[in-house]
Amino acid sequence: CLHKVDVIFACVLVMPLLHASQIPSGPTSRRTMPQVNNFLCKLVIASLVACVSHALAHNGVVAHARPAVGIVVDGDLSDWPADALSYPIRTHQLGAAPVDTDDFDGHFQVAWDAATGSLWVAVDLVDDETILEGATATSLADMRRFFGMMGWRSSDEVETPDLADGCAILIDMGHEDGDSRTVRFGLDGRDSRTVITSSERDGQQWRDAQVAATFPPGRRVYEWQINLQAAFLREADHPPNLLAAGTVLGFDVTVADRDTGSTLSGDDLSWLSWGPGVGKVWGSRTSRRGDLVLIEAD
Repeated sequence: CLHKVDVIFACVLVMPLLHASQIPSGPTSRRTMPQVNNFLCKLVIASLVACVSHALAHNGVVAHARPAVGIVVDGDLSDWPADALSYPIRTHQLGAAPVDTDDFDGHFQVAWDAATGSLWVAVDLVDDETILEGATATSLADMRRFFGMMGWRSSDEVETPDLADGCAILIDMGHEDGDSRTVRFGLDGRDSRTVITSSERDGQQWRDAQVAATFPPGRRVYEWQINLQAAFLREADHPPNLLAAGTVLGFDVTVADRDTGSTLSGDDLSWLSWGPGVGKVWGSRTSRRGDLVLIEAD
């Protein structure tokens, strides 16, 4: 189906035709050409509306990535282009909600390069307490267990998982309406790297990505480079990923923020993301992932 940009453009072209088709042409005993045009235009618009519904079937958030070159993945964001757009990471999903913006606040930026197939993601977080020791989710089963401990699909939180502070990027190259292969690249603690996919059959070996993190006082900074042309990111029967302005992929950013608890019950853990929805790595959960649009430079 069409991408959102294509749909909007097509609507702009069709609407004048629909208006013209409604201009009276005089009495006739047969179905007139304006009437035929009117019918065809309405049929086209109905199809476009269906495509819009498909295009907006994800969780409602949309980010745009501008082209860039020369970004070095080292946790230092000073080489990022000044025109890179910034998006907030403030959707509280599970666990304890942040107390204020000193406790936690965050945003991310994205950029891409067609020549290398690179997607760069910079995640900059305000975090008044960084905890780098703890458990790591390495499989879908782990994620189900940790989410369940935080109250997913239940009204009560059972206990706080012993997770380290972390960050993850989710990529859905197929961007399909139904089940769509999704890959989650995660970094927990100081250097615990994980890959989890929507297929339980996949191995968890780190591949097709680089990540670096720095932990200045009161902050956490994550910098990612992901190879969007990697075969690992797509279904085996899908053609190679061709990157161009207008490409849309499923995308999201999640963050775990653990703090020393203020009560005898233990530590607090907040699970936050860019867009709404828990369980984003499950391929069929397309409505829980956002949309990332690759665009041209201004």
